[in-house]
Amino acid sequence: MTLTTQSLFESHHTITIESLSHKGMGVGYIGSRRVHVPNTYPKDQVSVKITGKKKGLFFGRVESIIHPSSDRQDATCAHFKDCGGCQWLDISYSTQKEYKMSLLSRLFSSFNFPKTTLKPIIGCDSPSFYRNKMEFSFGDHHGELTLGLKRRYQFDDVVPISGCQLQDPKTNDILTWTQHFFSSRKIPGFNPSKQSGVLKQLTIRHSKKDDEFMLILVTKEPLQEVAKDYFDAIPQIFPQIKSGFYACIHERESVQESDLIHLYGQAHIFESLDHCQFQISPCSFFQTNTQQAQVLYQQIAASATLKPSDSVLDLYCGTGSIGLYLSQWASDITGIEENPSSIRDAHVNAELNQCKTATFREGRVKNILKFESFSPDCVIVDPPRSGLVPKALRRTLDLKAPVLVYISCNPLTFKEDLKVCLDSGYEVEHIQPVDMFPHTHHVELVSRLVYRGLDK
Repeated sequence: MTLTTQSLFESHHTITIESLSHKGMGVGYIGSRRVHVPNTYPKDQVSVKITGKKKGLFFGRVESIIHPSSDRQDATCAHFKDCGGCQWLDISYSTQKEYKMSLLSRLFSSFNFPKTTLKPIIGCDSPSFYRNKMEFSFGDHHGELTLGLKRRYQFDDVVPISGCQLQDPKTNDILTWTQHFFSSRKIPGFNPSKQSGVLKQLTIRHSKKDDEFMLILVTKEPLQEVAKDYFDAIPQIFPQIKSGFYACIHERESVQESDLIHLYGQAHIFESLDHCQFQISPCSFFQTNTQQAQVLYQQIAASATLKPSDSVLDLYCGTGSIGLYLSQWASDITGIEENPSSIRDAHVNAELNQCKTATFREGRVKNILKFESFSPDCVIVDPPRSGLVPKALRRTLDLKAPVLVYISCNPLTFKEDLKVCLDSGYEVEHIQPVDMFPHTHHVELVSRLVYRGLDK
C-alpha cells in the first residue's frame, strides 16, 4: 500500500529510531520518509503520531515507547518529563558525549579531513548545577501563579520548578520563595497567548567565585513599588543575593539595559577564570558554564599559540574575557563588540586585570572592519549562534591573519562559515569540541585555522 501524506497524518506508525538530528531529535523512517521525533534516541522502537511537516521534513510525537533503547536510564530530575531545560537527562553523561561526537563526525564528513582533525570532546567534570545564569518564566495556571521553565517545545506553558539541577541548588529556594511572595499579593503571571498578566521573567545570575546572586525581575506592566518590596525583603531571607534589578517591558521580549532600574545592592557581580577576574552586568554576555569556560579558554589559548610580539584582534569580544585571558601571551589585544553594556564591562575588566595592552571598540564587526585598518597576527572570532554575517566574514578573511581561531556554539553555522574560510586560503588544523552544555545536544567548538594562501 502506497502511503500518501494524508494517510501519514491519519495513522499511528511504529518506527525504529536510527540516528539523531543536529537538533537532538531522534530520526526514523516511515517507508522512505524521514521523520524527526523529539524525546527519542537511537535504538528506540516507538509508536508515533505525525504532527507536522516543515520544509519537506515530517515531525512526529511519541505515543508510546514499545522497546526502549538500551542507552536509556531513569532521569535524576522529577521535572524532566515536562521541562524544556534539559534534553538528554535520561541517558548517561558518557553516552551524551558519544552522541555529540557522532553528530560532529557526520556533520564534517563531507570535508574529508584527516581523522585527527576532529579531536575527542572534552567533557564537563561536574555536569550538574553548572549554569551561572538562567531565565525563569512566570505563568498562570487556572488562576494560580507559576514560576519555572517553559514546557518542552511550548512557549505559552510554564512548568513549576522546585528541584532544578542546572544552576546552584539555592536557585530552587529563591524560586519557591519568589512564587510565594507574588502569589500572596495576587499578582498574575503573564500569558503570552492571551497577552495578559503582569509578571514575566526572573533572571538569576550566580557568581561561582563568590557564591553571590544577581536577580532581574521583569514585568509587562509597571510594578516598581511591589518590586521594591520584593528586594527589600531579600536580605533577611537570602544574604547571598547581592544585586537586584527591575525592568518593565511591554511589546518586546528581551530586556535592554535602558529598561533596567537598579533597586538593590551592588550593580555587578564578579567571576574569575584562571588568572583573570571579570565584572558581570545584568545585560552582559558571559559564558554560562564557569567551570567549563576555563577549559574552553585554555583550549583557545592552545589554539592561538601566541608569541609575545603578536597582535590579537578579538571579534564579538563581549565583556573582553577572551582577549584579556590571552593578553599575558600577546603584545596587544583589540576587541570589537556592539553591545554598549559589554564594552563598558570590558573597559572595567581591563582595569581589574591591570591590562594596559587591551583596547575595545564599540560597533558592529562588519562596519569597524570596513572603515579601520588592522594587521593582526591572530584573529579570535566568537560570533552568535547565527554565525558571522557575510560581510563580517568576508572582511575578517580579507585580513589574511596567519592564525584564525573560530569559537562556535552552533556547529551548523560554523560548517557554512568554514566552507568560505577554506575557499579563502585557510586550512583547518584542528576542531576541538568542548561540552559546555551537559544534558543538551549543544556543543562548543574551538577551531584553529591557518592561512596558506590561494596559490597552495
